[in-house]
Amino acid sequence: MIAWEYKICHEEGLHVRPISYIVSHLMKYDCRVQVESGGRKADGRDLMELLALGAGKGQMLKFSFEGREEKEAAEQLLRFLPEIGL
Repeated sequence: MIAWEYKICHEEGLHVRPISYIVSHLMKYDCRVQVESGGRKADGRDLMELLALGAGKGQMLKFSFEGREEKEAAEQLLRFLPEIGL
């Protein structure tokens, strides 16, 4: 299992556009991804669950990866998040 945290820098917080990019990005990998924020948990491949986290600017997102391609998914997403402006 690989886990790390990411601080949201975007003014609008975790909103639909970056969530859709995250979900489509994670679908490429054979692993389970869980995202936590503010005591809530969501499947990293489920747009509605991620949106329900309601994470705003300055909040931390904890990503946990588990499975065959966990390393690749974790590394690529960590590089990808700043690119999408989150």
